[in-house]
Amino acid sequence: MSFHQAAMIPDWGATTLFTQGQYKPEGEVLDHLHQRGVSLEESAIVRVVGDGEHIQHVELADGRQTAIQGLYVAPQVTITSPIVAKLKLETVETPMGTHIKVDEFKESSTAGVFVAGDLSNPMQNGTFAIASGTMAGVAAHRALMFNH
Repeated sequence: MSFHQAAMIPDWGATTLFTQGQYKPEGEVLDHLHQRGVSLEESAIVRVVGDGEHIQHVELADGRQTAIQGLYVAPQVTITSPIVAKLKLETVETPMGTHIKVDEFKESSTAGVFVAGDLSNPMQNGTFAIASGTMAGVAAHRALMFNH
C-alpha cells in the first residue's frame, strides 16, 4: 500500500518514498511512481530528528541526512481489546491490519453487536469513521425496534 500512498502525495509537494530497503518497486509500479515525480530512497531511516512538533531531517543507515517537512507512515491496526475474543467476534486480515468482520449495516458475526470506526474500516479516515458510526447507530436502533 505504500506505493499507492506515495503516488498520492506528490499533489501536495516533493515526495520521497523511503523503502527501508524492504521493497523494490518494479515495472508498472516503478513507472507510475516516476511519472508522479516520486523519488526513491532505499537506505533505511534510523532516526527522525526534530523538536517534537517540527521534523528537521531523517538520518539514514548509510550516514546521510535528508531534510523533510513531513513524514507519512502507515501503521497496521492491531486489536488489543479482550472484548473482541469474549464476544467471539470474527476478524478479517487486510493490508491495513486486523479488523472486525461486519456486514453492510456494521453488524458483527455476533448478532446484536455492531462495530464502527477503525475496528471495522480497513481505510482510516475521519469521514469514513463518522459514516461508519452513523450506520452502526441506525442499524442498532433498527435492531432494537424489530427484535423486541
